Amino acid sequence: MRTRSRTFTPLRRGRGSGSSFATAPNLEGHQRAPGLSWPELVVVAGRRPGPVRRAQTSLPLAPAFGDEVADTPDAVSALSEATRTLGATGGTAELAAPAVSDEVVFWGHVSWVSGVPDMDHSPRDPSSPFALPAAERQLVTALLAP
Repeated sequence: MRTRSRTFTPLRRGRGSGSSFATAPNLEGHQRAPGLSWPELVVVAGRRPGPVRRAQTSLPLAPAFGDEVADTPDAVSALSEATRTLGATGGTAELAAPAVSDEVVFWGHVSWVSGVPDMDHSPRDPSSPFALPAAERQLVTALLAP
């Protein structure tokens, strides 16, 4: 029996038939590097109307980002506020701090250079063996641009 690896697909291209998602990170199986930088996560969530929709967007995207520049009190505060917006009560900062730490066990220290995570297996790196096709890389860049 063949099993499929589930992938995280945060980027919707549009409505219609056919493939409507572009896969940036792979969260199961072999790690292929984070799919979002912290600034990109903030931009995507910030496009949503109202605090509840922004929280509903930022929290599910959090596992897909990995970025050493996110290890800041502002990032902790943003994720902590998102969890409170959706009903969490105590310990939200303690929950958020490891999620934005540059010591994240899942990705480790990841620096971003020109919109690409500095990891050999990144789908966003054109030289990676797992690189997205050029058109999809351009689409991902356009969708995540401020």
